Amino acid sequence: MKRGILSLLAVSIVATGAAWAQVEDPNVGAIYLCNEVALRIRVPAGGLSVDQRREAVRLRIVRAYATEAVTASNIRLSPQGNDWVIAVGRTTLLTVTEADARANGTTTAALAQAWAARLRDLMPRCKPQPLPPGR
Repeated sequence: MKRGILSLLAVSIVATGAAWAQVEDPNVGAIYLCNEVALRIRVPAGGLSVDQRREAVRLRIVRAYATEAVTASNIRLSPQGNDWVIAVGRTTLLTVTEADARANGTTTAALAQAWAARLRDLMPRCKPQPLPPGR
């Protein structure tokens, strides 16, 4: 009897620990602009892990600031099969997939529109400022 209770207790502790381990870190997949979360990548795609995908998007944002006119009107959406592409000018920032939409409890088009709206709000006002001469 005691052995059965101890086994049940041990299983309960392991199950609780596993549930706690699955609590999402709020910074995983987060892309920040102006110290605000612009969007959060929750699933892998295109052979990239969540972290690799986040880093790829972050680098594309940096490239867009360097090569494109970053204005709200220059941040656009375009369908690509079942996915949606968010771009600044000619620079693709990310592809919003069906898996992204499922992870966020919405449709691909709705998520792409929400992320694009957030980027249209943040990117133009968060442009990096050039360093003063001599710095």
